[in-house]
Amino acid sequence: MRLSLHPTPTRIRAYGRRRHNAARRSLLQCRAATATDELRLQQLLQWLAANGAKGFGDPDDPNTKVGVFLQDTNNRGLIATKDVKAGQVIFQVPVALGVVDDAEGDECPWSVRLAAKLLRLKAEGDACLWSEYINVLPDRVSNPTSPDVAFEQVVAIGDEVARSEVDFSRWIASSNFKRLLEGGPGLPELPEGTTEEAFCDAMTVVHSRTFSIPAKERPSGLARLLMPGIDLLNHAGDVDLAMCDASRSDLEVLATDACRWDLVPKIGGQLVMVVSAVRDIVRGEEVTLSYGERSNDDFFVHYGFVPPRNPHDTVQLHEDVRSAVAWSVERIHATGTAAPDEGLVQLYETLCATHADDGSVSTDHMEFVDSERTSKLKKRVNVQSRGRVDERLAILLEKIHAYVSQYDDVGTKEEFIRDHVSQRAFEVLAGMPADFLDDLATLQAAMQDDELHDFATMRRTYTDRITKSPWWPRLQERRAQVRAHAEEGEAPGTTEKASSERPDDVDGLSLATVQFRAYKSLILWDCLVI
Repeated sequence: MRLSLHPTPTRIRAYGRRRHNAARRSLLQCRAATATDELRLQQLLQWLAANGAKGFGDPDDPNTKVGVFLQDTNNRGLIATKDVKAGQVIFQVPVALGVVDDAEGDECPWSVRLAAKLLRLKAEGDACLWSEYINVLPDRVSNPTSPDVAFEQVVAIGDEVARSEVDFSRWIASSNFKRLLEGGPGLPELPEGTTEEAFCDAMTVVHSRTFSIPAKERPSGLARLLMPGIDLLNHAGDVDLAMCDASRSDLEVLATDACRWDLVPKIGGQLVMVVSAVRDIVRGEEVTLSYGERSNDDFFVHYGFVPPRNPHDTVQLHEDVRSAVAWSVERIHATGTAAPDEGLVQLYETLCATHADDGSVSTDHMEFVDSERTSKLKKRVNVQSRGRVDERLAILLEKIHAYVSQYDDVGTKEEFIRDHVSQRAFEVLAGMPADFLDDLATLQAAMQDDELHDFATMRRTYTDRITKSPWWPRLQERRAQVRAHAEEGEAPGTTEKASSERPDDVDGLSLATVQFRAYKSLILWDCLVI
């Protein structure tokens, strides 16, 4: 059987069919692909075809619709070798070929069990049944949780939620490595001589490519596994085409993924993961999959890249409803309201009691650890681009407005909500370790040819809006105070200084950090100028 690698996809028919790897490539320190890389991918394709996978065969076979392209070690994916119509099956892989977390029930998180299993399979070498797959996996995924990422780089992230996620993921890896070394009933084994660095690296690989499928027999209801072939699909999700233009207040969301996967039972009870087209795909186009429509936090922290113009990205304004109510009531009290103190206290207690259990979205990566942390993440009160406010916060502020307006002229309900959201967004923005416009200048210079993010348009339109905004001099004054405190050796309490890197100083992960931070700042500025 002849199996061949394919050139990097070049055909572009619409924005949704652009390759996302140009953006991914700029975020990673890439090594040029070698003959060994190509050989190992060839062997993976042959192994898949020999073990029941369909669609990866001879490119001259009419049933083969997909091939692999390899531009460098960190930039590979699947490319359509034939035109594919929406709804058509592109390829399929038996679930039995997956590397499954098969030790459900002990106290270890699933990611720890799967990372330990991955290291055991690696240690088996060519004798391993999955050797052709293991050989093409990276040793590590370059992301902020990697043990070699310095504290200063984590500080530079700016966003407290993402920083907390990085710290937590590192703690999970480090603490569980020590547990596995000590051993004990129900704990997975590590190969002899495994270092903490190797284990943490395996954790980054697991977190970046694990699939979840229903499994009724398991307490969690899910089985988690690494899926050969399927995990060659790169991410492409929803894109807000209007996001880079500060003069627009609307959303123009385009779904850019090309395929989906479904579990299909076959005769004999075998499960197959079937990948089919969600739209027409032309020959030479990359076949992409949405990893899920979620905030940039998960993509950056665990995958090491930042999706372009993600309309689902969020910034936390408050940890939960209680802190949101407390901040709003305290601010009203500080302005010298005529509302009685006892009435404000009663309002606070009533709103907290009524809305304390309200929750927003959870994250896929945190459900494995503990319910307390998952609950905390669900209760975050967020804001999104174009000033889209968490519905829970809008409801709370409506009730606060209804009470306070009995005593003070606080404007209309809409004005009251906007004022409170803007003031809180400004506080969060002032705590960012670098200026938004400086970050955009860095990104424009470093990614001049990247049209997916289009930082050039973003910088041009936001510079005009921001510098003409009354918030701009206030922010400069606040930053000057922070610098003065820093020079005096005092902790300013609002930010930790992080330099805005220039293009010739930035490695891949640092550039991803600047991207991540810029999109967070954009959301906050949208609350002020859109």
